[in-house]
Amino acid sequence: MKYEYLYYIFIPIIFAIIVNAIIYSQKIYDNNNTNKIRSNMLPPNCIIAIVWIIILGLLGDANYIVRNSYASAFITLAIIYCLMYPFLTSNIKISNKIDRYQKLNISNQVYDAIAVLLASIVCIMAYIKNNITIYLTLPFLIWTLYIYITLYY
Repeated sequence: MKYEYLYYIFIPIIFAIIVNAIIYSQKIYDNNNTNKIRSNMLPPNCIIAIVWIIILGLLGDANYIVRNSYASAFITLAIIYCLMYPFLTSNIKISNKIDRYQKLNISNQVYDAIAVLLASIVCIMAYIKNNITIYLTLPFLIWTLYIYITLYY
């Protein structure tokens, strides 16, 4: 299919924009209502949103390059996890079913550690499948490591 490449890139970007619109409409990560452990080293929320949109576009590109492989499955899982992350770590209410899972009191540090681990696996799997994809997946690993180190160390 001629436009298949564009679907791999733009679908994650469109979903990222939708997730960011939900976040900003509910003022969850507003500067006055920010995480309890907000670090001074983190950029403003609008910059974080733009970085995630770019990262998801790069992951979509890497997903296209390694399509129909285990690496593609891990990249797809990473994209879904990244899109779910704000809902897992905040008080955004979508339905009663999700509220039930939020009451598990899983620490945000655990979710951030999962993101770093998933980013590491994605980089390794994508590199094994096609070494050029390291340039597309490495920003994901660097960003998740930066966020984790900034927030917890």
